[in-house]
Amino acid sequence: MRLVPSQNLLPETGVEVHAPAGLEPVVPPPPPKPTGPLPVVTLFKATRYLKRGIDTIVLKWECFEADDVQINGSIHGLKLKGEKEIPTDEEISTYTLEVTNQHGTRKVSAQVKMAPPVIRHFKSSDEVIQIGYPIILEWEIENATFYELDQGIGEITGLTYLELFPQKPGTVNLTAKNETGEVTLPLELKLPMPEIQSFYPSSDTIMVGTPITLYWTATNASEVKILPEVELDPEEHHVDVWPDRTTTYTIIVSNDSGEVQEEVTVKLPPPKINHFGGEALSYEGAPVRIEWEVENAHTITVDHEIGEVDAYDHIIYKPKDAYTIFTLRAEGYSGVVEETFQVTRFPIPLDHTLLPPISKLITEPMKVRDKHVPPGMADLDQLEKDLTHDARDQYRKLRIKRAQELKLTYDMLDLEKASVKDEFRRMWGKVKAKFSKK
Repeated sequence: MRLVPSQNLLPETGVEVHAPAGLEPVVPPPPPKPTGPLPVVTLFKATRYLKRGIDTIVLKWECFEADDVQINGSIHGLKLKGEKEIPTDEEISTYTLEVTNQHGTRKVSAQVKMAPPVIRHFKSSDEVIQIGYPIILEWEIENATFYELDQGIGEITGLTYLELFPQKPGTVNLTAKNETGEVTLPLELKLPMPEIQSFYPSSDTIMVGTPITLYWTATNASEVKILPEVELDPEEHHVDVWPDRTTTYTIIVSNDSGEVQEEVTVKLPPPKINHFGGEALSYEGAPVRIEWEVENAHTITVDHEIGEVDAYDHIIYKPKDAYTIFTLRAEGYSGVVEETFQVTRFPIPLDHTLLPPISKLITEPMKVRDKHVPPGMADLDQLEKDLTHDARDQYRKLRIKRAQELKLTYDMLDLEKASVKDEFRRMWGKVKAKFSKK
């Protein structure tokens, strides 16, 4: 019987053994297997990092009972525990740790994973913001392939700072992302309360029909409005108003942190009658001119059925009575004032009585704003200057005729007020004394 060679080879030697005829061959037992432990690996990972534009992979491991440690067959001489930073190779997605001892070899593989994104810091150049003034936002981000700011700003990948003109306070969120996840860090932008630095009118006193300009300056203001409501130009810090009465204006300045306000008052003085007068002496059938000037009044009326009139006006009026007292009434938002003016009417023309026939003789008050001269005073002085020698001679001839009419005139004056009678006599006496010396 022929033995199968594979059954008659001595283990480890390959020597063929032939058993004696009639006996089964004796095969020695295999050598004992190693009894010591294989190396133990407790940690192995490959993590990708992006730091300040540098793309690296950090290999980190920990093992025991190993005589040799290597990675991917190309990184040798490693310690049992450690980490190694290598440049990222986009073509390698898996690394293998191989550890060996006398009892054998153990291999552990790790797939490259991106480290979670990290925001190291996110801050503003100013602790509080001011509307219309820029701030600088800056940040440091690691391991992110995409990052963005909210508040309508959008993607900022690759940037490390941004100039921002905030329009309101609130929270700005910075978000960093990669394939493993995302992280968000908020930044609170604080806006102080608005501040009114000044608010004043161009004049504290109203003149009806003339504008008053309101001026203001304010900081940290998102909105400015003035009550009573007026239309404002957002680019300007002044506005014209046309008050017709005492008015309080309120400026309201606001932002998202709150609002502040301030008031100014412009006052309308009481109505003022600067002038009310005209021709104080007249005769029957002759009209007189009466004029006036009034300030700060919304309604001006004259009696005797004349009615409402304008602030600067006049009338031509024929008196019906020997004495006519006109009353001007001015009503304003700050009060009411009245003033009277008297017209005396004679039944016959004055140049047929005792007054000399001088055509330029004026009996109305002089129109002087700050001083009213009584009727006849200034004009009589002018009369004395204007009389020439021939005029004085003519006047003497008329004296006799006038004297005849004088009695009638005085009789009529007895029916008039004593004050007019006395004034008339005074004027006549002055004329007589002037010419009695001639």
